[in-house]
Amino acid sequence: MLVSSTLVELFNAALGVFKETYSGTHPAAWQYVNTMWMPHKERFVACYIDKFPHFGNANTLRVEGNHHVIKSYLRVGTFHLLTLTKRLGLMLADQLVELNATIEKQRVHKTHRFGHSYFKDLIYKVSDFTLDKLLQQLKHIEKGGHEEKPCSARFTKSWGLPCHHYIRGCLETETPILLQDIHEQWLLDKNPLILLSVNVIAPPHESTSPRSLFMQTMTTTL
Repeated sequence: MLVSSTLVELFNAALGVFKETYSGTHPAAWQYVNTMWMPHKERFVACYIDKFPHFGNANTLRVEGNHHVIKSYLRVGTFHLLTLTKRLGLMLADQLVELNATIEKQRVHKTHRFGHSYFKDLIYKVSDFTLDKLLQQLKHIEKGGHEEKPCSARFTKSWGLPCHHYIRGCLETETPILLQDIHEQWLLDKNPLILLSVNVIAPPHESTSPRSLFMQTMTTTL
């Protein structure tokens, strides 16, 4: 695929095949892709964006998911502005409580699949998601045989985690993966949300008028 090309050479080759396949049979589609998307290829093609830390946020799926969550809290689109602000505040407060509960659980609970000795310095200190990503790299080594391609550092640059080349070195030297090799994005005690102190004001009744709600908000603020 074009967008998942890991090397510029592979991308150019895939683009050539794409052009040869569709420029004749679907000229309008090819013209659209070539003029509207290709000038911005550095913003979405893997061989370009993996040079920078994006932590897996390489598309709009999470934005679309959050949009669905917002709509589930709003339910209807005819609220006045103050009620809208109140409901969005409740949504963020609920998400913060849920996130902090998950973080605290992972700081005290050890999952069996992460019992590998090479993870001993990371248990209770990084998220389960992080350990799963490292476990994938470890399994890649187990299935990869003896041949090893040179390290491109794409995984480490984009995810902020040790790649299977680094982990292979840990296996050979029988040393654990160090916490300093993990980007602070994945550290449980570095998550900025857990440091926030949120004062959630009890929401007024739905029948409260916009003027009364405004005055309550101003009184609380002042």
